[in-house]
Amino acid sequence: MRKALLSLTLLSLLPSVALAGECVLNVTRVACPGHEQESYEKCGGEATCEEVKKSASSDACAKEALKACDNSADRQKITKSKAITAKFDDTPVEGGKNFCDEGRADFNKCG
Repeated sequence: MRKALLSLTLLSLLPSVALAGECVLNVTRVACPGHEQESYEKCGGEATCEEVKKSASSDACAKEALKACDNSADRQKITKSKAITAKFDDTPVEGGKNFCDEGRADFNKCG
């Protein structure tokens, strides 16, 4: 009986794992002048790269993209801004829009 219950419990967990899709964030950074190397290090030295995440839905992928726009205080004099688009299971999220608003308070702080 215990073995059957354990098996049923494990089987109930499978759908949530199986439903996770691929969320691909296309991230482009604009470096503050003279800080290109440090700004681009998160993309292997390139201004643009892809970050792949597992996501439950297109909406969850959109939240990942919005979260990735954050420019932490210690990087605001390194990275001027970012542009991030997302695809969930190869379909553009929200029409392929840029999730990073150019007027964000954490952008354009190179000074």
